[in-house]
Amino acid sequence: MSAQLTSGAPQRGRTVHGLLFALGVVLRAAPSLVAADALIIVAETLAPLALLQGTRQLLDALSARNSPWPGLVLVAIGEAIPAFGSRVLYGPVGQALTRRIEVTLRPRIMTVFATMPWAKLEDPTARDRLDRVEAGILAMDVAWDSAGALVRDVGRGLSALGFLWTVSPWAALCAAVALVPAILLRRAAGVEWEGVRLSQIPAQRLAGYLFGLLTGRGTAAEVRVFGYAAYIRDRWRTAFRAVQAAEIAEQGRTALLGQVAEATGTALLLAAAAVVLLHQGGAGATAAGIWALMSAFQQAGDLSYWVGSVIQEGSNAANLAEVLDWGQPMRSLPRPHRLTRSPGLCVSPRPAAMVKASLRGVTFTYPGASAPAIRDLTLEIRTGERLAMVGRNGSGKTTAIKLLLGLLRPDAGEATPALRAGVALQHFGRYELTAAENVGLGRPSYMHARSRIAETMARVGLGLTPERPLGRQPPSGGQWQRLALARALQSGAPLLVLDEPTAALDPLAEARLYEDFAKLAVSRTVVLVTHRLAAARFADRIVVFEDGRLVQQGTHEALLGDGDGPYAHMWAAQSGWAQ
Repeated sequence: MSAQLTSGAPQRGRTVHGLLFALGVVLRAAPSLVAADALIIVAETLAPLALLQGTRQLLDALSARNSPWPGLVLVAIGEAIPAFGSRVLYGPVGQALTRRIEVTLRPRIMTVFATMPWAKLEDPTARDRLDRVEAGILAMDVAWDSAGALVRDVGRGLSALGFLWTVSPWAALCAAVALVPAILLRRAAGVEWEGVRLSQIPAQRLAGYLFGLLTGRGTAAEVRVFGYAAYIRDRWRTAFRAVQAAEIAEQGRTALLGQVAEATGTALLLAAAAVVLLHQGGAGATAAGIWALMSAFQQAGDLSYWVGSVIQEGSNAANLAEVLDWGQPMRSLPRPHRLTRSPGLCVSPRPAAMVKASLRGVTFTYPGASAPAIRDLTLEIRTGERLAMVGRNGSGKTTAIKLLLGLLRPDAGEATPALRAGVALQHFGRYELTAAENVGLGRPSYMHARSRIAETMARVGLGLTPERPLGRQPPSGGQWQRLALARALQSGAPLLVLDEPTAALDPLAEARLYEDFAKLAVSRTVVLVTHRLAAARFADRIVVFEDGRLVQQGTHEALLGDGDGPYAHMWAAQSGWAQ
């Protein structure tokens, strides 16, 4: 990625794309504020002309003993406009514009994160882009401000050069040439710096993660028990220094080139100043010419800064635009089976038979992985069935569930994902809301039905009051897992998927859940993913995974009858351990 961004043409195209996207967002968010902003920028652009002309008239009037008021009025106007613009532009107008952008963008971003393909969340390259979303939001008004400042400073510089032309064309030409090195250097440095910044995102993420390990609540107990704070601190220091080293190296190279550009520009500026001083004009013209020369060079310095800012914020805005394209319409959320065709993927319409979900000849590989997680898998789930998936860690059970739920798209084969399902996944959500809201999220349209939520909580043995806030009073690990189970039940979906549902439960609670397993399946299809083969005995059918393949299926008794099969070996190992 960084290699591409450090080349001129791709970076120019990316910057332009990002700026156009930011402009579109800003215009839609607050067109009236943008119009007011544009008027202020135009006024600030023209202000130097009034200031320079006023200075010229004022000095000429004083030397000729004429009235100074016309010149004073122009000077006052030239000084007042930028002061007023900075107060308004970076005051009420700027703050209001930032608020409008936030209100416009954040709901859209939340929708995109909720609807983007699951594979994007598994892809490290996509994660780099997702980590920059917050910078993209900030880039909207910063990119607009930077572009506006760029236009303003270009206009001011041209105004100063235009005035200088009236004093001495040769001085104006020297000054114009003096501005070029600084601007070109800043543009090249901006492109290079953006490439370095993007290349350091993985290291920055690691440093942030390591910092969070020692400052977050989730690992606080293990930090103290194992005493690994010093190790994590040293790892953070190594990652942080790697980022710093890359940035310092780029800053040193840019600073060296900057010295050369500044020396060249200063020499040309002095030549222009000499031309102005040798010019046979009045005192006002000479003084105003020197002032115009200094103003043009100052604008060049500001201009070089805004060029770098435009490149960086344009890149952030372009990244956000690309991430927003990953989203899908919200109406697709309750129906994850509606997939579109793509090369190597066949998604069939739902057949009329009583099939809840099916995979036929499906293969799937995670982004960046060297081997498929699922290989040529054919699996069918039928209405009312109690199905157990078993196998060693990494055998492909959870990936198969994600394919059956429509969270992942197969690389090859045919997938008919579930129409609607309630899930309690292995890595479930822990929402710092009330207990009732944690359960009610399973079916948001019934969030107001608190009596039904309370019944569901009681059904899974939750001893929490529905309105208890879980952010300040976090429950135990077992209570969090019961909340996840209750959320799945609250969904009312005909298919219930339980991925290691008893991992954090005590033995008695685990036994009660498995006793209720048959009851849960009375009006539902239940899929249980588990390492505990004792739980699989309650299933109508057991499927055994090994290295991404389905290697056995049948009832508990039938699989035990195959004494040389993997299920019988696992059962013997677990039974022996329990004894």
